[in-house]
Amino acid sequence: MYQYTRLFGSYRVPLASGRDECPVVKGSRHIAVMINDRIFTLDIFRKDGRVVPESDLRVALEQIVKKSREGGTQAPISVFTSQGRDAWAANRTHLLADSLNQRSLNEVDTALFVVVLDPHEPATLGEANEILSHGDMKNRYYNLSLFLFLSLSLSLFLSLS
Repeated sequence: MYQYTRLFGSYRVPLASGRDECPVVKGSRHIAVMINDRIFTLDIFRKDGRVVPESDLRVALEQIVKKSREGGTQAPISVFTSQGRDAWAANRTHLLADSLNQRSLNEVDTALFVVVLDPHEPATLGEANEILSHGDMKNRYYNLSLFLFLSLSLSLFLSLS
């Protein structure tokens, strides 16, 4: 049962030494939501430890969907996590030199898990597997242990790293 203690709030840090760190965040209250090549965070627990009500989460997710359509497109940082570990380690080190990138990566890394709101609608199990595996790699953050994928029809898929 030990593995369950590493399911939520765990992430991989690729290191140039060739050995990764896999810390587990204690006390995290938020998830990462990925949609339209952007990453948002959403608190799912209140400061007192109570779960945020479903109705509040629904409103927050609707706001995230709306906000994801606003503004220009940016190069999605998440695509770096699909690189080979040494390339990702080098790119991550470069990104962490900037304080804004450092704060942003920390918000994603310390999320309990990722919810991917994917615009693709799989017609077959094979297509669903392809979407789960890599999709277009822009709405994936491969350093976190747990992904929940929701398609436009609200079909739910689960992926564990």
